Amino acid sequence: MVATAQHTVLTFEAIRTEMLRRFAARPLVIEPVAAGTSAAPDGLVLSVDGVLLTVLFVEQPIPAAEINEAIKGGRIGWPTAGEELARHGAHVIVGMVNPADSHGGVLNGAAGVTFVAAAVAALSSAIGVYWSSARAVRATPDFVRAAEGLAQRQIPTDTWVRLDFLQGSPDPADGIFAAITIGLQPFIGRELEFEPEPLSPRAIAQRIVGTAQYLIANGMMLNDGDTLEVDQNEQIRVRFVEQGQRPGVPVARLRVERTNAATQH
Repeated sequence: MVATAQHTVLTFEAIRTEMLRRFAARPLVIEPVAAGTSAAPDGLVLSVDGVLLTVLFVEQPIPAAEINEAIKGGRIGWPTAGEELARHGAHVIVGMVNPADSHGGVLNGAAGVTFVAAAVAALSSAIGVYWSSARAVRATPDFVRAAEGLAQRQIPTDTWVRLDFLQGSPDPADGIFAAITIGLQPFIGRELEFEPEPLSPRAIAQRIVGTAQYLIANGMMLNDGDTLEVDQNEQIRVRFVEQGQRPGVPVARLRVERTNAATQH
């Protein structure tokens, strides 16, 4: 959802022209569907590389219940998200018409939604973009840059997937953290959970985000019990469980195993 300061209605031609200009590095086939090229007052349908997408122009803010958690979770990457998004008065919904039934379909759908949402954001009074499956918000310039990177075949993991850190010990002074992803499940059927470990948040993020990026690009290439090699002193063991920190959400748990007990990171 693209959060805009004012109500916005765009034509197919405007969106297509912006996409072809901004994402020229990735040739896109963009076609109108059914109703033609002009925007109806409330929306239009288009095809991007064969993926059917709707663009709906809504003359009211994104519901608070939908976006408030995302604003709280976006404090690291966008510390002023709450204050800035409080100014939005309307939004544009971009979504797939039909649910994808394969990893490739999900990946193509996410790419299509990203390209269209970025074009809409660039053409409008957009303040930010809410990625609903990750329950995450990105400032408009950051989202548009991520879409431009996607056109260069760079997976926008930090746009499609949200990373939350959890306290890994009852005593915060222990410096032990855990981490979970939100938004990876549509791509691989599971989220990731990094078990508590005395590593810096940056080190944990490198490990879990790198794993998420690999899985988004390739699909679920891991099996229960597999290990991921970090270096000669460390590997990560993968364990599948049908429910992790969140009720009803299957996860792949990542646990650090040190192959050289004398080496600490």
